[in-house]
This record gives sequence, structure tokens and C-alpha cells, in this order.
Amino acid sequence: PPKALRKIKKGQTCVEKYNVATVFFSDIVGYTAMSAEMSAIQVMKMLNEFYTEVDKIATKHKVCKIQTIGDAYMVTGGVPDRCVGTEGAKKVALFAIETIELAKDFRTSDGA
Repeated sequence: PPKALRKIKKGQTCVEKYNVATVFFSDIVGYTAMSAEMSAIQVMKMLNEFYTEVDKIATKHKVCKIQTIGDAYMVTGGVPDRCVGTEGAKKVALFAIETIELAKDFRTSDGA
């Protein structure tokens, strides 16, 4: 988040307490075997196209993308933008459901 980045750039420690937060982690089932049969360019294209769509879903549901590493993806609800009650969990759940639906039918632009 921008506020944390500003503090870090100033050499400050950035710690905040959140009473309610929801964290979503995912990875692609079968990614290692699948990527072993693809060229590096095909793997990068597939990940880029898939996670570009996932980023759109994250924006739609107002969850905060924390990180993408390889085939792993992480978002939060209620952090850094605080939510009331279960609102953050609801946002993450709706994000997760839509992401699962995307994954079921996903094909790269060249049909792979």
C-alpha cells in the first residue's frame, strides 16, 4: 500500500494492527507438471494472461492484491482498507468464487 511504501522509503518501520482481516492464498493445481511440458515463453504468457484477468477480478471486488509469485496469488480483504464486520470476508469470498470460475474455463489467447 502507498502509505506503507512511503514509510519504508523513509527508513521507518511500518506496522499496523487490524482487528478483522481476510487473507486469500491460491496456486494453480498441476502447475509444476503443466509448466514442465511448456516452453518458458508459453508459461510466462499463460501466467500473464491468467493473472491479468485475476487482477481485474480483484479490482472489481475491491480486494487488495498483495503479491503474485509464480503460480501463487495473494489478496486481502479489510487490509489496508478497513472493512466493517464481515465485509472484507465477503469481498474475498466473491473474488474467490469468480476466480475459480475463471480458472475452470481459462484458455490463453492462442487457445492453449
